[in-house]
Amino acid sequence: MDSNELKDFVLEDAMENKGEFQVTSSTDELDHFDFSADKDFDIEGYHELVNTLKTQNQDDSMKELIKLQEAQNIIQKTANLFLDPAFVEQYAKEEQNLVNMIKKFDPNLEEVKKMTEEQKDKIYDIAQYLYNIFQKKLNDLNFKFPLTHDEYKLIMNIFKNKLEYDQNEVFQLKDLKENYLDKDFKMVEGNYNTEINVNDLIIFYHLFSKYKVKGISSEYYSFVNVLTKIGERIKLFNAYNVVVQRLSNDFQLWGGALSVEDEVTGHALDPKQPTDEVSVVDKEKGEVVK
Repeated sequence: MDSNELKDFVLEDAMENKGEFQVTSSTDELDHFDFSADKDFDIEGYHELVNTLKTQNQDDSMKELIKLQEAQNIIQKTANLFLDPAFVEQYAKEEQNLVNMIKKFDPNLEEVKKMTEEQKDKIYDIAQYLYNIFQKKLNDLNFKFPLTHDEYKLIMNIFKNKLEYDQNEVFQLKDLKENYLDKDFKMVEGNYNTEINVNDLIIFYHLFSKYKVKGISSEYYSFVNVLTKIGERIKLFNAYNVVVQRLSNDFQLWGGALSVEDEVTGHALDPKQPTDEVSVVDKEKGEVVK
């Protein structure tokens, strides 16, 4: 399994364990809600979902909208807990700035219509450059990963004494050792305040999850806690990926629309204020097809 396959495997696995947020990605949770259980019922969240499904067909576009809203909720709820708040704030500003660029060069504006094709191509090249820089920053996410003494002890014991590694995994472990396991972490107020890069976290999960605990012991609880912390952070990474992908789609539609002479219906989506009506442009023909 190469690094790309590994990343796909881990991210898909992590997304299966979704938490509760203001907007759910499907009606499954509502359909199977147990009203006899002692569990909070999210009236506002479920009502918003039901109303949304009443007024619009749940086609692919609607599913993507709900998925984006869910991702934004995850980011709002956990980003400042798991990442440097300064990074979170700066990344949000860069995202909004890219949206503002699309608005500034809206193909329906008269000043944009008067631009030459060469000028429009240059604008799009600049936009692509800025978007690529924005996207690549996700690969450098550095998560706060605090561990109790028991969790830290278990991790070191598993990696050093319990696991077996094949010819590919030995090299994965080598990178993980250099980047994380061999670091001299200090205990502060009962916790090891470690930090781990998203790529190392994915390797960590792949290797660590091979281990099997026996019985319900203190080791069992430490093992569960570590896996939970990994899942929470990968869920956040996935949420950022949803937002980045939606922005990528907006840029593609906007770039195609720049070459269309007739007025384009719809507009690029603001990630902070998603809508559901967008023009789709055939880039080769230069025609609005939807």
